[in-house]
Amino acid sequence: MASGGFLLSNYQAELCKHFTPGEDFDYYEDYEDLMTKIEYYLSHSSERKDIAAAGWEKIQREFDLSDRVDVMLDQIL
Repeated sequence: MASGGFLLSNYQAELCKHFTPGEDFDYYEDYEDLMTKIEYYLSHSSERKDIAAAGWEKIQREFDLSDRVDVMLDQIL
């Protein structure tokens, strides 16, 4: 997402803590779901590009490198 690409991932709870499925990225639950979503997003390029842009914008807005380093240091110290 940080490079502006569309993310279609297997389900990962930590992704859903920070990002909204169908808005910032999407996930699949099994092989059949993966194939269905691949076909869907390949035929709905405008929606795919909108989701990719929303994910990129959220990364830029909420995951600044210096802020992330501060969080890591707080957890270490």
